[in-house]
Amino acid sequence: MDGLKLSKEINARPRIADSFYHLGRYYYKKGDLVNAKIYLDSAYNKANELESLLRRMEVAEYLEHINKTQGNIKEALMYAEIYNIINDSLNKIEISSQLARLEWERDLNGKDSFRIKILQRQKLMRNFSIIAYFW
Repeated sequence: MDGLKLSKEINARPRIADSFYHLGRYYYKKGDLVNAKIYLDSAYNKANELESLLRRMEVAEYLEHINKTQGNIKEALMYAEIYNIINDSLNKIEISSQLARLEWERDLNGKDSFRIKILQRQKLMRNFSIIAYFW
């Protein structure tokens, strides 16, 4: 609670969202779903303000479980859908990043092998030049 208070005093918005999230998780694990939902709703709203996909996904997962437990099936489905959409988006971003890295490495390795061949030819030509000079 002190961390949340301090974060609010200095208007550290990402820390405020984190504090709400961690307090919500704490109450969730204690079984206090009422307080968990209050803090997690606040965390979700802050995550929206900050456009933090990862935090929204994490909070949505807890809010899905809370709403399901409380019998709020419509809200639980909404948060499940939010979780799945964000998770799929983050997975697509990760896959695209991995593919780009692999293509870059392939291009780099291809350039390196080409450079190695050029250097080997230059060395060979230099060696022939040295031999020819001494003949």
